[in-house]
Amino acid sequence: MPGKDFYIFNVYNIKEKRLLNYFQIDSFCNCFGFKMVPVIETGEFKYTIDELIKFSNGKSMLYDTLREGIVVRNIHAKNKISFKVINPEFLLKYNL
Repeated sequence: MPGKDFYIFNVYNIKEKRLLNYFQIDSFCNCFGFKMVPVIETGEFKYTIDELIKFSNGKSMLYDTLREGIVVRNIHAKNKISFKVINPEFLLKYNL
């Protein structure tokens, strides 16, 4: 029977009452031996909606399955801006 895996997406600092940024999450994961969700790409945001939908298609980077979608977020901003782009093929396959 296959085991379960745990991947970190966000970390909230209770004492400081704030979310950690990407670099702090990476450091946290390295320090405590956690795995972070895969990062597909970093850089300047330059995509149209159609390009994002195409980018959301494909196989998961973690398992041999269809990718549910992608999450786009700002890694530097203090105010977290993020959104998810759902893979249309995933929606059709699971009749969602």
